[in-house]
Amino acid sequence: MLNQIFEVMFSCIMMEILKQSLKFFGTIVCSGCVFYVFNEQFYSVTICKGSSMEPTIRDGEMFIVKSLASQTKTTSRGDVVVAISPEEPSTFICKRVVAVEGEPQPSHEFRRIRTGHVWLEGDNKSFSRDSRHYGDVPFALLKGKVIYRIWPWKKRGTIQ
Repeated sequence: MLNQIFEVMFSCIMMEILKQSLKFFGTIVCSGCVFYVFNEQFYSVTICKGSSMEPTIRDGEMFIVKSLASQTKTTSRGDVVVAISPEEPSTFICKRVVAVEGEPQPSHEFRRIRTGHVWLEGDNKSFSRDSRHYGDVPFALLKGKVIYRIWPWKKRGTIQ
């Protein structure tokens, strides 16, 4: 009789542990999904690497990037954007929009930027691999617009 009571108690405890575990993992999965959607559709935090955007952006500075996924053609000349590299799709680049569709290419005044494309260049021209090397960039490769520097703390603020 005592053995049966212990079995029932053990069974109830195990069921409660299983319920709590499923609830916990469900919360983790839902939170991960929300974070992923927020990161892809709205805002993300990005660390820029390299010297191609100096002096505006230095290696290791951290920024809030507003996603362009749900918007189309919302960039304009002068914006600093994060994009998938046309040469190395597994990496991201941080560049300035120098020209948008329909405008003349900066290096060839007789050629125009194709529809649905932008011309990207780094501020540090001598150390930047950009549209001068790979041509205009499809808008679909743009991930977001850099809107606010959050690190280093003393330089926090909007990007010019």
